[in-house]
Amino acid sequence: MATLPINAVLEGKYVNFREVNINDAEFILELRCDEKKSRYIHKTEYNVDKQKDYIRRYLTLDNEWYFIVENKKHEPIGTNSIYPYPIADEHWRDSENPKIGVLGPGRWLAKDGLSPLETLESDYLIKKMFFETFKKQFSPMMIHKDNKNVLAFHKSWGAQIFGFDDEMQQHLLDLKIEDYYKNKGKFERMLYGKILN
Repeated sequence: MATLPINAVLEGKYVNFREVNINDAEFILELRCDEKKSRYIHKTEYNVDKQKDYIRRYLTLDNEWYFIVENKKHEPIGTNSIYPYPIADEHWRDSENPKIGVLGPGRWLAKDGLSPLETLESDYLIKKMFFETFKKQFSPMMIHKDNKNVLAFHKSWGAQIFGFDDEMQQHLLDLKIEDYYKNKGKFERMLYGKILN
């Protein structure tokens, strides 16, 4: 599995990623406890001490990567991550570690008021890292059935629905590496006006 150095920073044209730290606890809670933003995600208690404990535990792990998305003024504007999907569906079971599921991008949340380019690049960069640095063959996704805009967005990358989780009311999707590469240039043209090498 690919590893990233501690305090890794991934720089884009419009946003940067840096690893989460203890001081990000309140910012994360503001996003995750926002009534509008939390409609389609697991509920989080607004408890700063518990969030700090969660981050401390995260910093001891070697199987997930949790990022704060910053604008070019180094102000936090969102979150994104790569982590083990906690689903027991055989379709996603990781043969190397069958108890924890399979790695995938997730926890993509953003403040209100971002530019379309900041929003788009914050997703583009996590997909680029996942497929080109981690060399994964597919990306799992779980999207609530009512979250139609996000569902349509990921389908525009080529993600395909293969199932539905009745308990959580979420579509199960895969984005395969060949579809990532097939559609990557479309998003690079939107972001940068050209296809990157």
